[in-house]
Amino acid sequence: MKNHYYAWAGNEQGASTDVGHASSINDLAAQARHEFGSGWTIHIMRVDIDGDGKSVIGETEVKKFTIR
Repeated sequence: MKNHYYAWAGNEQGASTDVGHASSINDLAAQARHEFGSGWTIHIMRVDIDGDGKSVIGETEVKKFTIR
């Protein structure tokens, strides 16, 4: 089954926003670097899907980085 990921961004002032969804960690990281500036921390989450292919059974953070 194809992996599903989503990312969100947050900053030190407490603001946060969605980055997007993709099937590639690298695509989400590149998108975040393009959209956000210095100081934003990007969290990329893997969405764990049940065997039925639809039901979300959990999420796991797989990458976290701060744009410098």
